[in-house]
Amino acid sequence: MDDMTLLLILGAMAFVLAVSLVLQMMTMRDMQSLKNRLTALQTRPPVVESPPPQKREFTVPILPKDMDLLIKRHNSIEESISALAELARVEGITLATRDGLVVASNHRDAQQDAATFSHLINKGGVNSDPGVKLWQIEHKAGTLIGIVRSKEQLAGEKWAFMKENVSKILNYWL
Repeated sequence: MDDMTLLLILGAMAFVLAVSLVLQMMTMRDMQSLKNRLTALQTRPPVVESPPPQKREFTVPILPKDMDLLIKRHNSIEESISALAELARVEGITLATRDGLVVASNHRDAQQDAATFSHLINKGGVNSDPGVKLWQIEHKAGTLIGIVRSKEQLAGEKWAFMKENVSKILNYWL
């Protein structure tokens, strides 16, 4: 072998050795970094989950005299029903006759709801849909059915607010 070939072989070996050392140092540095991260994770205080937010109780959003003005401000019974639904934060309110005809509503499935729930009430059945609250409303010459759809439970002050103001709307418009 001549000297030039020998120098090339020695140079290549030196290069391979240098690359090998650099890779080994990088691996050691990565291992140390990983070890530091694991230590930091182990010494961190445990994550404490905060309790779920408490549901806000319903507070009457409007005074009775203001509700009277709100009802009169609208151009139709449907607009008044929609305003009440928005104020009480419910999905929909439907008023129907006992034979399933829609009197007023702001809900897209009003006809289906009126037919289904009036039939249920006429048969003396019990509503099993937790998102629907039903009641019978005596108004002038007959009985109407109130149907309220809500994602939240309707009870107490909110339920009383709904029933009282549906009656006010009926008395004003019909």
